[in-house]
Amino acid sequence: MRTTRACLLAAALALPAGALAQTLPADHTLPAPAGTTRLTLPARGVEGVPMVLVLPDSLGDQGRSDAYVEALAARGLATLVIGLDSAGPGGDVAQTARAAAVARDWAAAHVPAANPDLVGLIGFGTGARAALLAANGAPVVALDPGCDGLALPAYSPVLLVHGGAASDAAACAALPEPAGTAMLALPGAAHAWDLPPALAPGGALVPSPSGEGRQRARPDLAATALAAQAAAAWMYQQLTPPRSAAR
Repeated sequence: MRTTRACLLAAALALPAGALAQTLPADHTLPAPAGTTRLTLPARGVEGVPMVLVLPDSLGDQGRSDAYVEALAARGLATLVIGLDSAGPGGDVAQTARAAAVARDWAAAHVPAANPDLVGLIGFGTGARAALLAANGAPVVALDPGCDGLALPAYSPVLLVHGGAASDAAACAALPEPAGTAMLALPGAAHAWDLPPALAPGGALVPSPSGEGRQRARPDLAATALAAQAAAAWMYQQLTPPRSAAR
């Protein structure tokens, strides 16, 4: 069932946020094609924490993950951001999916606080397509994945977020939705809304996630805040057992 903007925003506001401290982010060098990653954990003493792998667009992270990491950390979720340097996956969907697998294996071996069975993925553009490819049942937030020719996985919960004023908005709205899929169209937003404004003055041209041509990025701080809170709320619901089940 298509999930409306109002429902997702209400969920974002209703879930706990902002009360949980976190450790300072730490960078780690992982095997190729993951490269340099950034790990952010909840405060020391927390164990069995869910983790979210954050996959970059073609040009790398470029600070796009910051708002999402902050919103996830406020809900007690750990994050591992990929694509911080040129040794990262480089915009290839298959390479980025492999980077996600490398990052997940590394976290299972080196982050004892994280629960290896509670892992979600968030991706931007090309990284969104890679997250859908690598999901294998894990929950995925796909941010601006390019809806032309896109196929959604049948066995993974998916939140697809796209710009309501983007060039592919109609294609996103027309996508068949497997069970567990939610859609959020950001009103007035175009492409790459979460790109820092300093990196796209006047609207920079960025590679299209579909691999065909380029599209104009339109940074939008309001859309970024809405997308970050909605993504974190949805991921929290997917990775946190209901309180009644946890007793």
